[in-house]
Amino acid sequence: MYAAQRYGVQATGITLSENQFALAKDRIREAGLHGKVEVLLLGYRNAPSHFSEASFDKVASVGMFEHVGLRNLPIYVGAVRRLLRDRGLFLNHGFTSSDSDGRMVGSGVNDFIDKYVFPNNELLHLHVVIRKMAAQHFEIYDVESLHPHYARTLAIWSQRLETQLDAARRLVEEKTLRIWRAYLAGVYLGFRQGWMNIYQVLASRQKTDRPTELPLTRRWMYAPTGT
Repeated sequence: MYAAQRYGVQATGITLSENQFALAKDRIREAGLHGKVEVLLLGYRNAPSHFSEASFDKVASVGMFEHVGLRNLPIYVGAVRRLLRDRGLFLNHGFTSSDSDGRMVGSGVNDFIDKYVFPNNELLHLHVVIRKMAAQHFEIYDVESLHPHYARTLAIWSQRLETQLDAARRLVEEKTLRIWRAYLAGVYLGFRQGWMNIYQVLASRQKTDRPTELPLTRRWMYAPTGT
């Protein structure tokens, strides 16, 4: 929606969550973006058969590939590759393990998350993600760690929730509130201790032997003032 409002892009989003799907449709309607932005109740496995090949200039995946897992990672990357045109860009944003073999370390944070918050999540090390993308002819253009930023974000989320507990109890059951209090505090600890990380990986689909369409410097990523 942000890109459609400010840059005039034609945007399509997909989700398997019926609640997220309904909320997104409401927000698109409220923003007057019908015809510019659409959302579909669709999973990544079915996306290539729903759209024609090379339908998109860019694909962004935010906070989703943690649920893909190692076994399905080639299917996931392959689905994105088929949807992108040559030189199309793929931004993958998600949690990763700090252990090179993907083993979880720490005080059982991942076990708690798997049981109560995000079932069947699997965190992979960054090098695995990059290798699987490269195997399907993606050129890795940029890798950015958001580790310190996300640790601070989690701390702020946790603090704000703690100051609004009475309001939160009016919205959810006590058990749900306890789970999310523990989750925010636990994942903050995990980031502070270096048990996990979060990366944005920007890659270009390289079907033919030509350079990417991105600028030669990083100035385009930042504000005009350079701040």
